[in-house]
Amino acid sequence: MTDVDTLYPMQSAPVTHLTGDIVEELYAETTSLREKLRDNIAGSREDMMSALDRLRQKCKRMHQTCTVSQDTSSRPPFRNDRLPPPGLPLLGRPHRQDPQLSRVLGRRQGQ
Repeated sequence: MTDVDTLYPMQSAPVTHLTGDIVEELYAETTSLREKLRDNIAGSREDMMSALDRLRQKCKRMHQTCTVSQDTSSRPPFRNDRLPPPGLPLLGRPHRQDPQLSRVLGRRQGQ
């Protein structure tokens, strides 16, 4: 198996590309290892441990890639302008209460 640093030079590709590629490889290797274990053809204990170690290293590399601190100071804070200001209903005008509503609720509460 090739070293992860050789396959994925971290400075040359965007994080999402690297993450997707590493995830595909992790899935393929994990599936292969699971099938070998299921079919009882996994090989020696050393082979299993080295395969698990490779998976662990790739997971660690992916985690480091995903948690690289990015410059968020230039991004504006998220604002949802689609919601009305507090106190107004979603339609944007004050709610008018149905005159029959109090009678219906009063009957239900009295029963």
